[in-house]
Amino acid sequence: MSANKLFRAGIGGVLIGAMLVIAQPLYAQPTLIDASPAPNAGLDSAPQEVVLTFSHPLEEDGNLIVVTDEADQQVDRQDTTLDEDRTVLSVSLPPLAEGRYQVVYMVSGTELSTGLSGQYEFSVMPPRPRLSILYPGNGEAFTEQPVAIELETAFFDLNTGENSIHLYVDGELDAELHTLEHTLGELPPGVHEIRAVLSVGNDDELPETATTTTIAIAQPDTEIEGRELAATAEPDAGLQLSTGQWIGVVSATVVLLGVGVVLGIKTRR
Repeated sequence: MSANKLFRAGIGGVLIGAMLVIAQPLYAQPTLIDASPAPNAGLDSAPQEVVLTFSHPLEEDGNLIVVTDEADQQVDRQDTTLDEDRTVLSVSLPPLAEGRYQVVYMVSGTELSTGLSGQYEFSVMPPRPRLSILYPGNGEAFTEQPVAIELETAFFDLNTGENSIHLYVDGELDAELHTLEHTLGELPPGVHEIRAVLSVGNDDELPETATTTTIAIAQPDTEIEGRELAATAEPDAGLQLSTGQWIGVVSATVVLLGVGVVLGIKTRR
């Protein structure tokens, strides 16, 4: 082969290689560059959709996102949509219950590129309900009654008729509450355990929400109580006698005085 032909062949090879390099980005295989929810995400609330973003435009047809639950049942609304730039694929979701979910996607790249498929999982884990006894504090002692109880809840709706708080005193159910405040009945002196727990549905308690505090009721001080009773008592009106009784008393007094005088005279003689 002549030098001229070799030169032309070399130039042709370089041009073809350059064309391939230039054309490659146009037909490169798309890759997943972002996902919402993200793979292995643990969410406090259920997402409204799954959104996948790809590195290169996709074909208008042949793209699909399927979301399934732990029972392998499809839960998405089956409305996979591609945006105008053909790089963002999404599917909407109904309200999801707590649990793990799997996302499976299958997309078609543009001409001369291959398709792409993949899968990942995410979970919906709403915060657990919580219950706290704000007052009284653990170990607090009381000399006066009744004792008021103040509670606090988180991620729990007491306005729902089936939800309540079970309040126990010394192991016995004292009240089913639909408010965060309660006044205990009269308690005997001594140490008492106050326990509260959230309840849902048909009185199904949530043991993990149970909280306990201990209080002491002091023994009454009888001396102080006697003083207080005396201080508040009505003044003593003294001995109350009728007119006849007064006459009898005066007569008896006169007779006794007379007898005393007579005895005194006889003694002098």
